Amino acid sequence: MIPVTLLAVLAAVLGDIYLSMAVRGGGWHYLLLAVALLLTHFLLWLAVLSWADLSLAFPLKASYFIFNAMLVGVMLHEPVSPTRWLGTLVVTFGVVLVSLSAATSPGRSSPESEP
Repeated sequence: MIPVTLLAVLAAVLGDIYLSMAVRGGGWHYLLLAVALLLTHFLLWLAVLSWADLSLAFPLKASYFIFNAMLVGVMLHEPVSPTRWLGTLVVTFGVVLVSLSAATSPGRSSPESEP
């Protein structure tokens, strides 16, 4: 579940970056790529929610900030301040804590097993 969540988040980050490129005059190809990536994110997120509790999946989605901070500087040439990096590290620490809790929490019960 965690790899699919991270893939969904990466698709969202790249979709947002390409959407930003499109609205800054990059052309229709960036817009089409953005839509495809954001649709991919949506479909993967639907899959994640069918497998995992929202209380686990949503905090993992916060890894968006990590990928965003890493990629906007490279792809959009935007400066990422030390304060933003510090905030990203705080979020990263939270994501790691939530990921570790997945190993100790019980699995999701199936609807068939409930009375």
